[in-house]
Amino acid sequence: LPETFTFKIQHKCSYGCRGIFYPSRYNSSRAKCIKCYHCSIFFSPNKFIFHSHELPDSAYVQAGNVNFNSWRRHIT
Repeated sequence: LPETFTFKIQHKCSYGCRGIFYPSRYNSSRAKCIKCYHCSIFFSPNKFIFHSHELPDSAYVQAGNVNFNSWRRHIT
């Protein structure tokens, strides 16, 4: 894939969050390869699922059994 290839992702844990995934930066689950839409901070996939922003149109969702190792299940 080209270095500039990215795609949009999101999760719905807590208040949810949207981001941009950079596959060229991913080399482990700890790699900071997801950039948050709202604050532009890079997160690893397993930290991104715990990052959220309470926005006027967001609702709190209690995601059961969320842990660092299950990040693939929560990112769409």
